[in-house]
Amino acid sequence: MIASGESTVAPAYFLRRLLMTRLNSLALVERCTDKLIMKDFLAEADIPMTAYTPAKKSLDLKRVSKELKLPLVLKDRKNSGGRGTIVSSNLEEIEKNLSADRLLEKYVNAPEASVESFIHDRKILFTNMTQYFKKGEVNIVPANFKKAEINRILELNAKVLEALKIKWGVTHLEVYRSKIGPLFGEIALRPPGGYIMDLISLSYGFNAWEAFLDLEMGLAPQVKRPNDLYSAAVLLHPGEGTLLKITGWEKVLANSAVVKHRLKVKEGERIGPRKAVSEEVGHISLRASFHPALIDAVSAVEESLKFSIRKDNQ
Repeated sequence: MIASGESTVAPAYFLRRLLMTRLNSLALVERCTDKLIMKDFLAEADIPMTAYTPAKKSLDLKRVSKELKLPLVLKDRKNSGGRGTIVSSNLEEIEKNLSADRLLEKYVNAPEASVESFIHDRKILFTNMTQYFKKGEVNIVPANFKKAEINRILELNAKVLEALKIKWGVTHLEVYRSKIGPLFGEIALRPPGGYIMDLISLSYGFNAWEAFLDLEMGLAPQVKRPNDLYSAAVLLHPGEGTLLKITGWEKVLANSAVVKHRLKVKEGERIGPRKAVSEEVGHISLRASFHPALIDAVSAVEESLKFSIRKDNQ
């Protein structure tokens, strides 16, 4: 039983325990799925992170808003991809959505990134850093940051993994790239979404999904690190409404940097609201030898591809 997504991590644990197979502890599973338990545990390990508090109904919201400042971020404790997240300065809206299943965080006005680690026998065999070039829209592998920043983020990643004592698997750690240094966002004991695993395969020359399966079966995967290619995933979602027309798709496919593509919708179909990053109508994967060339290719795709949408109230 192998969990490849957030919603399957806990069920996979209980099935493994039932079948008496190799498994992580329940405490570790909770620390990597429940954001409140996660942050409480890692705060004790002196991991730098944004201020937070449980979002109980009885919360003194005026006091909390003075301490954390506005806007506030209200998150589900056990969701991923931004599902259920509310960012607001409206205390009435926040109060209406308070729940023991959520937590409040101080808003961080900083770009984000993630670190993917492949762990075997308590050792990190491979790490990748992903740049959220446009959060929820464009991911780039590997991140093209200055070496000093990369080292600080990797140090934070190593400190978190050491505190959690993870024995094996793929981890996905998200960070805020704040002016005072990287701040811990959250960590998952599973492969990342946003086609990051596919990008790792494109950039580093090994099959990231096969490596993940090896780790889950107790095997040490063969991971290469040439790091001589850059790749990007463009996630498509034009907004809610009826799709009237798509233009530029043929031009996108003619782009030499495009290596994979998929369009899930047709003209005339209705597109629902995007409640999480995983809700998209298609994606385009690109690869280039240099970071500037990849950025140019991404820009060319975005300029070429247009969706005409009729809103429901039009």
